[in-house]
Formats: sequence, C-alpha cells, structure tokens
Amino acid sequence: MKSISPLAAWILRISLLIVVVSHMFPVLNNFSFASINDIFSAAFALSALLLVVGGFVKKNTLTMLSGVLLMLLAGWHAYAGGEFNILNLPFASYLLMGAVGFHFFVNGNK
Repeated sequence: MKSISPLAAWILRISLLIVVVSHMFPVLNNFSFASINDIFSAAFALSALLLVVGGFVKKNTLTMLSGVLLMLLAGWHAYAGGEFNILNLPFASYLLMGAVGFHFFVNGNK
C-alpha cells in the first residue's frame, strides 16, 4: 500500500484546495483590505494553493509552512465562527481542514 501513498497525498492536497476555495470564494469575491476576516481568508486560500505548489518542490519547507498556516488559519476561522459545536458543518469543515494542514506540517512531502 505504500506505493499509492503519493496518490493519497495529492488527493488530499487537491481536495483541500477545492474545499478552501469553495469556502472562501464568497468572501474573496467582495474582498476588502479593511476587513481582517477578508485578509485571513485570502491567506487561507493562498496557503492551500501553496500546499499544492509545494508538492512539486523537492524540499519540504513550502509544504510544511503551508500546512502550519492552514492549521492556524483554520483554527482562527473556526474560532471566528463562534459556534463550537462539532455538529456544526462550518466548524467541522474547518476542523478537518486544520487536520489536513497538520498532516502536511508534520509529514511534509512524504
């Protein structure tokens, strides 16, 4: 099963990018530098994009930095949502995005 591990990592990267963009698109569509939420949303989307780009780079640094940024920004978005109920779909999705970010922070491009 170790031979399909890179495929699983790429599926995680691409799926995370799609989910982050779908979450952040309404915010980024009306982007304003005056709103900290908009800036964090743009950083979140950029981190997901850099996670995909990091998969093409030989060194782990970009992947690991993107992973930690995704983890921290997902935590901030979950906190900013204000509803700490695991059955709340936005909270649960940010929790999952943060877990995927943590995975890439710990494992890099493995």
